Amino acid sequence: MRRYRVFFGLGAATALVALSGLFREQAVAFRFGTGDAADVFIAAIQIPVLVLNVFSSSLGAGMVPFLVSRTVGGAAGGDVEDIGRINAVVYVFVVVVFLVLGLAATFYAPWIAPGFSAAKASMLTDVLFVLCLAGIFAGISAYWGILLQARNTFARPAATAAVPPALAGAFCLGFDWGPWAPAIGTAAGFAVQAAVLFAFVSSVGVRVAPRLGVPAHLPLASQVASAAAATGLMSGAFVIANAWAAGLGSGSVATLGFANVAITAVVGFGLKVVGGPLLNTYSRLAALQDWAGLIAAVRKHVSIAWAAGCLIAAALYLLAVPIVSVLFQRGRFSPEHSAEVAGILLLLGIQLPWHVSGALVTRALSACQANGVLIEAATINLAVLVFLCWLLVDGWGLKGVAISVSGMYCASFVYCAFRLRSVVREAVRNGRH
Repeated sequence: MRRYRVFFGLGAATALVALSGLFREQAVAFRFGTGDAADVFIAAIQIPVLVLNVFSSSLGAGMVPFLVSRTVGGAAGGDVEDIGRINAVVYVFVVVVFLVLGLAATFYAPWIAPGFSAAKASMLTDVLFVLCLAGIFAGISAYWGILLQARNTFARPAATAAVPPALAGAFCLGFDWGPWAPAIGTAAGFAVQAAVLFAFVSSVGVRVAPRLGVPAHLPLASQVASAAAATGLMSGAFVIANAWAAGLGSGSVATLGFANVAITAVVGFGLKVVGGPLLNTYSRLAALQDWAGLIAAVRKHVSIAWAAGCLIAAALYLLAVPIVSVLFQRGRFSPEHSAEVAGILLLLGIQLPWHVSGALVTRALSACQANGVLIEAATINLAVLVFLCWLLVDGWGLKGVAISVSGMYCASFVYCAFRLRSVVREAVRNGRH
């Protein structure tokens, strides 16, 4: 019963975040349509979001199994001094990464949007700089959320993620500043989110103070590094897809981004509701060396995820145009825009059962402390994406990009499922903890 209460609370928080994100996308569509300002903001926001996804996913994949295993072993999550040293390392890392990312925007902005004009690329660079500096607050917030997740606290920290998109949408509607309006709103939202989350972690006794020194748990660093490399490679797929779209003409990046809103909402909702609790569950089974129980749990959850993904993909096939019209068709977003976005949404929807099921399998791999496998999978996925884009984009344009993304997630699921079985068999043979 407690698990269902956790799912319900996390589902409510995730729904709030999804509605907030939808509000931002609708505000951008209303204000800019699929014009240059929308292109700039959508291209710029993907970089800090990419880094945040890499950071939070990899750190969670490494730290949650570590903290859960120590709880199972009676260590209650690790000694205070070592957690303080880990805090210090994480804070320094976040500041350095986002500072470098902001200062280097001049160099990588032309690569992520090769089809932009000189003026458009210059504005993209400036917006990127502001968003990356504000990402420092978001990175620290993500880390505090991971510490809470290890203590089976999910809903309230998850709900704070609704603040940045809500303020971005409000600024977009309230100020006629072009792409700067949603960018400044996002930056302000990151700062507010960090302040709210700090008040919460302090009230529940989570230790977030830094301590000088080198953390003692080097295997933890290895797992986090492996997960970071894998997540970075996999998340880079969206940069590659958007770069291919940017070369197809004005509005292509925005069209792909708007079409991906529904996919992101479905996948994000499902994984945020069940992903965190299931990672804790898989980590506990792995710490107890209950490999049969782990495989049985993964099979059950993947079967449910696959069925749900197929049903939602079928619904998108039937209702793509009405969904896009309801979500975005207002202001400068015309019926022609709705038809174009709906066509891309249909093709992106193919990924749903593969994407959600594959994400559950990767959490089981992380629970087994086999994050190195994720690097293998991510490398294969990028190769599949690049090959499919090369094969399809010249003839099919933006539709070819959408098909390529869906094909990549199919490859991801197949490979990760195969490798999970081999990892578990090896653990059984070796009696590995």
